[in-house]
Parts: sequence; C-alpha cells; structure tokens
Amino acid sequence: MLVEHHRFRPATYQGRPLLLALMVTTAVLGFAQNAQADAERTVPVAKAPSWVSAVERREHAPGNEVAEQGGVIDEVVDDQYRVDASVEHYAHRVKRIVSAAGVDEVGQVQIEFDPIYEHLTLHHVSILRGAASIDALTMATVRVTDVESEADQRVYNGRRSAHVLIHDLRVGDVVDYDYTVEGQNPVLGGRFVTIEPLATSHPTEYLRVRILAPPSRTLASRTSGMTLEPVTRTADGMRELTWERRDVPEPVYERGAPSWYFQRPRLTVSEFDSWRSVAAWSVPLFEEAGRPTVEVTAAANDIAQKHATPAARALAALRFVQDDVRYLGIEMGANSHRPHPASDVLKQRFGDCKDKSVLLIALLTALGIEAHAVLVDTVLGEHVENELPSPYAFNHAVVRILLEGKPIWVDPTRSLERGPLGAAPLRYGKALVAARDTNALSTIEAPFPRDPTVVTFESFRFGDTDGRLDVVRTFRDADARAIRHRLAGVPRAKIQKRYLDEYATMYPTIEVREEMTVEDRPDEDAVVLREHYVMLKVVKEGDFSVRAHGIADIVGATQSAKRNAPLGIEYPAFEHHQIELYTDDGIRFPDPPDDTFQDSALIFTVRSETHDKRAILDFEVRTLRDFVPPNEVAEHMALVDRIRDATYFSFTPSNKPRKGTSTPLTLLSAIGALFGIVGLIVMIRHGSLSWLRTRWSRGPRSAEPRERRSGDGDTAATATWVLSRSAAEKLVLGPKCHCGARFTGPLPDSSWSAVLFDGRTITSARVVCDECDKIRIRYFEIN
Repeated sequence: MLVEHHRFRPATYQGRPLLLALMVTTAVLGFAQNAQADAERTVPVAKAPSWVSAVERREHAPGNEVAEQGGVIDEVVDDQYRVDASVEHYAHRVKRIVSAAGVDEVGQVQIEFDPIYEHLTLHHVSILRGAASIDALTMATVRVTDVESEADQRVYNGRRSAHVLIHDLRVGDVVDYDYTVEGQNPVLGGRFVTIEPLATSHPTEYLRVRILAPPSRTLASRTSGMTLEPVTRTADGMRELTWERRDVPEPVYERGAPSWYFQRPRLTVSEFDSWRSVAAWSVPLFEEAGRPTVEVTAAANDIAQKHATPAARALAALRFVQDDVRYLGIEMGANSHRPHPASDVLKQRFGDCKDKSVLLIALLTALGIEAHAVLVDTVLGEHVENELPSPYAFNHAVVRILLEGKPIWVDPTRSLERGPLGAAPLRYGKALVAARDTNALSTIEAPFPRDPTVVTFESFRFGDTDGRLDVVRTFRDADARAIRHRLAGVPRAKIQKRYLDEYATMYPTIEVREEMTVEDRPDEDAVVLREHYVMLKVVKEGDFSVRAHGIADIVGATQSAKRNAPLGIEYPAFEHHQIELYTDDGIRFPDPPDDTFQDSALIFTVRSETHDKRAILDFEVRTLRDFVPPNEVAEHMALVDRIRDATYFSFTPSNKPRKGTSTPLTLLSAIGALFGIVGLIVMIRHGSLSWLRTRWSRGPRSAEPRERRSGDGDTAATATWVLSRSAAEKLVLGPKCHCGARFTGPLPDSSWSAVLFDGRTITSARVVCDECDKIRIRYFEIN
C-alpha cells in the first residue's frame, strides 16, 4: 500500500500541499500501524531456558510401525513449569511419523496462547531423518492467527495460535520441537493452577510433567483416571515435583460414557488449598462488578414500581436479564473469569453467564434483596466435589437469591423460562457460593419432576385402508423451554416437517391435514403442540404398527455389554406416551400387553385397555440415575432390548382377516422388513421403480441433505433440532466429504461433546474424513 501511494505524481497535487501532506502522513501512520500489527504477530526464536531439564529420545530400530501403530507415535511429551514471580511453561514434543496420515497431522505445529498476558518463544524445530538432523525452522512458514474457537457459541476470548508449517516432511521422519510460554492469567491473583493430560491420542513412549516452585509455595495435586504419585526433591532452592509415565497406550474411548466420566487420565495441580479459598478469591470479582450504579438503580426502581412483593420483583428482574440481555461473551484476558461491571452489561444489553449473573445481583441489591453469584460445572455436576479445589473446576455462573431466609437458585442465561420464581430447578448438583461465609460446596436441591415433562398423545382412527392421526404433545419445564427456543428460531412449518418425516419412516403416505398449532402456558411453564395428519392406504392386509418413539429414544440403543466405563443415561427423563386406536369395525387386539421392566437406572411400564372399537396403549419411562455401572451394563442392555420391543406393536385395526397373529415386532418380522427395504432401494437404484424415484425427487440429487443446505447446524446458535442422537449421527455422516469419500461411523463417544449455550444444552458431533483428514463439526439440539 505504501508503494501505491508513492506512485502518485507530485504535479497532480500542485497548489494543494496540505492535501499532499495529509496523504503522506496517513501513509506513514498506516505503515506504522501495519508494522506494529506484524510485530505483534511474529514469534521470537531463542534458546531454551536454563532451568529446563532435557530429555533424550530413545533410538528406534526400523519396523512395521505403519501396520501396528497408525499415523503418529509420541516419543516425548514433556511439560515443565517454573512457578515463581511469573510462570514459565516449557513444552517439548518429539513425534515419529509412521504413515501418510501422520505427515498431515505433524506437518502443522499449532501453539495456542493469550497475547494479553502470555509471551510465546520458539526454541527449535528439527526433522530427524535417519542419521541427519535438519533445521526445519529456517524453512518453515510461521503464521500467527486469531483462534476464536468459541465464536460459534458467541464467546470471544482473544486467544491466538502460532502455526509452524513444516516443509518437506516424509513418512519415517521424526519431528522434534520445543517452545516456552511465559505468563499467567492475572485474574488468578498470582496463584498457580494447571490441568495436564496424562495420555495423548497416540501411543506415547515417554510422558513427563515437571514443576519447579519455591518451598514457600504450597502446591496440591490430584490425578483422575489413574493413580500416579510425584517424585519430590529439592535442588537450587527450588522444590521439584515430577510425574512420569512410560509406554503409555493410546486411550480407548467407549461410546456412551456419562459426561462427568473422564476417559483420559489427567493431573490437576492447584495452589488453592480449599473450596473456601476459591470462594474467597471469587467474592471481590463479583462484588466489585455487581455494585449498583445510577443506571442500575433506575432500572431497579422501574421494576419496583410495577411489582409490589419481593418475590414478584425478583422474578421480574430475573426475566429481564434472561430475555432482554442477550448471551454474548467478551472474555479477553482476565475477563475469562472476571465479570464486566453491571452498568456496562445493562448498557450494552449483552453478556456471558457471569456478566448476566452480576447484572441480576446488582438489580436485586438495589431492590433490597440479598443475592450471590454461584459457580457450577455443567459437565461434572455433583461430581465436581471430586475435583481439586480451583477456579478451573467450574465453567458456569448462576445466582442464589435469599427470600425470607430460603435459597432460590436461578440461571440468568435461561432465556424463555416461564413459571413462578424457582419453579425450574437447576440440576448442577454441587455449587460454590461466592460469599464471604462460604466454607464448602453447597448442594442445589433439584427434586425429580412430579409429572412427566413430555407427554405425547396419539389418536389413530381407521377406515378400510386410510387412517387419520391427531397428535397432542405437551412439554413442561426444561422441555418447554427447549421447544420455545425452537419455535423462536425455527419456522413452525419446519418443525412440523421434522415430525412428519419421523412418522414417514413408518407411514410413507402420511400427509399434513391441518397446520400445527402452538399453545404456550407460561403460568405452568408448558407448551402444547397439536398436529393433524392423514395416512392414505396405510392399512395393508389388515396389519398396522405403532411405536412409542420418545420412549425408545430415552432408553437408547443396544450397545456392547462389555465395557470399562460406565454407561451414561439421560437424567432426569420422565416421559409419557399414550396411543389411542379407534375404528368403526372394531379392533382385534387379543393379547394386550401389561408389564413393568426396571433396573437400577430406569423403570418402564406399559398398560393397555381394550374395548369393542377402541384400544389404548399407555407407555411411561422414568430414569432413576444418570449412569449404569460397568458390571450392570449387560443386564441393562437386555432390559433395553425388552423395552424397545415393547414399544413397537403390530395389530389388526379392523375385523378383516390378516396374516399371522397380533404380537409385538419379532426378530423374524424385523429381518423381513430389512430385506424389504433393501429390495426397494435396489429397485429404485436400477430403475425398476423410476416413477417412485421421480415422485420423491425434487431436482437433481445432492450430496448434502436438506438440513445442511439450509445452513442449520453450522454453529451452536443455529443448532439443528433432532429427535435423537442417532438422527444427529445420520446427518453428520450422510453427506460425502469434499474429497468424495464417505465419513464412516459409528462415532465414538469422544466425537460428541456438550456445551451450555444461551441456557440450552447443545451437542456437537465431530468426524474426521479417513481419506483427507478434513474435519466436519455439526451442532444439534437433541429432544
């Protein structure tokens, strides 16, 4: 840009020296700003610090490692910390490439850091090829980019990533590199906290965590997933703690483990000696930001004028923060844990969980109502009590309100929540109240729902061959809040289309008879949907089938009974599904089912009533806890099979003769249905049913499904709503990769993760292409 400015001819500006001077000044300032930006994005290179203890790699004889080990072997994973007036983190990695996939992975070294309080220094990057050692840093391309990995969750943290793109890398090479990051988040007040993995995603030959600190610094440590004690010694006036592992296998991730169960072992080191010290650390952060200002007091007075009682005022303040202040987090530097001032949050009308909590506390304080910030963890829940005390044990902030001495726990991020104050329980288990008298974790009482939170009523009415279906779905509590979010962000017709598609898997000729209606009942925190369908020629040879979809989704699919990790169960889940069957000709239902199945994790009941022209099937499932111990999984899987069979019925809706008898779907009928589907696909693909393909197709076939083309699922804000995790997996795996390859499944549990976004639980699915290693990530809200 500077060169372009100098190309202008001076004669063009004769008589306008002021304009010329202004342009030159602008060019110089622009150059200075660009130079400063470039300087901020360069990575200095220097020798490793003198306090570092070097690790020598082992020599390896050539072998058939490609077939045995996969793409990469971690020869050395070494993390060392020097904790003193500042914190220095030295990291050393040695990676051996044993396949072409490993070349792609190792060829780009990525180091993330926070430029506000951390300084990155590279030491060396070398390629060991046989007996030769090549200085790869002299040829490498180094770029520093903004990360903002949480932007799709409306969170901006300002972190950056240094990318070292290594040239001329080959299978068999060993890449050796190290670097140091100096600095620590100032919000910790000088206290040291770190969480280190004790295994990587590859086989690891040597892993070490080494920490140096003055004897006056008290560091507590705890390992999760394994037992590993440190070796302690004192040298040069510093105390040294070392954890070492050799020949560490790649962790085996088991699908379906509960969120709180860590399948990769890890080490936590913290200078916080108790939960009391963590609470004491948090108090000034929230007190300083939550002081009422003139603007906040004015907003509180407006609430007081409209509402007479403390409970009504507290509820009004909560609803204001939940619904009128949008979720968006600016978490730069210390604001990763320090909330912004309440007045700023009120003015800008956005904030993250701690910002919205601070604003609510400030409003309540101005109203004369006592309230405190509360730290919780949405993943660990009650299991946070097993963590070593530190601020890093929590990932979310909520509020405790005291009315007449009774605690009421509320979440300011739960937009579109309805009902009385405190009616929607917070199911975070254990919590740390940011109050001066806090000495330990508190328990958030959250009783199991008294009534089902999802009630589905399906009424089938049959003619000779056609049928009508009327559906009433009632959602309460958290499920009501979830459906409100869908209705607010997704067109109503699209929601009905998803329900229609679900029914079409069983009834291909089903069509919408009347537009779906919605009734919101805010006083009881409930939403009611009503749907009306017609099913043409749905009854064949007197047979008809029904299925309690939601019940089957809650109990889950059959999985391997042999596992080391516990099996996660949706909790709390309480769903009721009633199916009414009616025909003028009467119903042949000779063997109505009535049974109860249960184990330590769930209880399922099925009941029926039969009349001359009417039958009712009644299903209900309740989960009793959020996991099944590994030694009970085999028995639980047998129960799951029984329940899934019990939710699927085939019968005769009229007195017309039919083949077979009225029984639940058996293995034989399932196999027959499978062969029928396969035969239909073969005929369609080979043109035998070209008329059917033409009718179902709308233009040329696309590799992307309809949901993908709409843009849903690209971010947490536009998460695709699906009825089950299996449906989400189909959407992730269905479209081909850009390279033409198909993604393979099933997805392991490590591919799924959950985040709390705008008061909702959003599930992300991550899959990697086997051919080109391209990553696909989609976001879902699972009903």
